[in-house]
Amino acid sequence: MRYDELLEHDLLTAQEVADYMRVDIRTVREWVSNGSLPRVMVGKRDYRILRNDLEDFIKKRRQSGEQENQVN
Repeated sequence: MRYDELLEHDLLTAQEVADYMRVDIRTVREWVSNGSLPRVMVGKRDYRILRNDLEDFIKKRRQSGEQENQVN
């Protein structure tokens, strides 16, 4: 993704994602560290999460939940 394309997307902090998802920030950090939720580095230690990536993450989790419910 090019820099100018990146500016067209909303960037969220881990805390904003945690607030939106109603989870602890440590949960968001775990999702990022295990690769479930992609990040964009904005410094040596800071990162942001693209709103589109969060939406994709939610869709995948919803689909996997639907599949688990169908099995039971």
